[in-house]
Amino acid sequence: GETLLDYESEKDLGVIVTTKLNWTEHCNKIYSRAASRLFLNIRTCNFIQNERQKRSLYLALVRSQFQHCSVVWRPHTETSKNKIESIQKRAIKWILNEQHASYSNVTYTLKCKRLDILPLNQRLLLTDILTFYDIFYELSPIKFPSYLQKYSGNTRLRSTHLDNLSMISTVTPSTIIKQKSGEVGGYQGFEH
Repeated sequence: GETLLDYESEKDLGVIVTTKLNWTEHCNKIYSRAASRLFLNIRTCNFIQNERQKRSLYLALVRSQFQHCSVVWRPHTETSKNKIESIQKRAIKWILNEQHASYSNVTYTLKCKRLDILPLNQRLLLTDILTFYDIFYELSPIKFPSYLQKYSGNTRLRSTHLDNLSMISTVTPSTIIKQKSGEVGGYQGFEH
């Protein structure tokens, strides 16, 4: 008989999850935290001139904020991506002592390459791909849902476009349409 409270968002393992599964609130929180850490580095470490040392400080104290659980919350809107990438652009300028320079996208990418740092959007995408690889090859405790299975056939016909790296879903579009229209009597969930 205890009343449960309704919340718009909840923090779980350091990730802010909203009722609409919108990650903007979490991205804004991470942006604020990373920006404050970067500005702290800039203010307190102004005596450091070595690029390698500045790079190490940035990677350890600022960029690490963006990598925690990024597979879950990775920004999908251009606004969020650009906002988060702007932190790294400022950091690159600080590391290279070019705070007042203006970088085009090409220049920014070249500066990242010079410092051996991937642009943040590419780094987050790489993390997603590596996580998928671990799940696909069962190197992770995370498993695919039961309705997704690896293709185990031996056909390599062009018409099927299936190979041993393909996934087959037992949920079909007609199943979803039936469920939404109410044809699936009393069953909650997808047909298998």
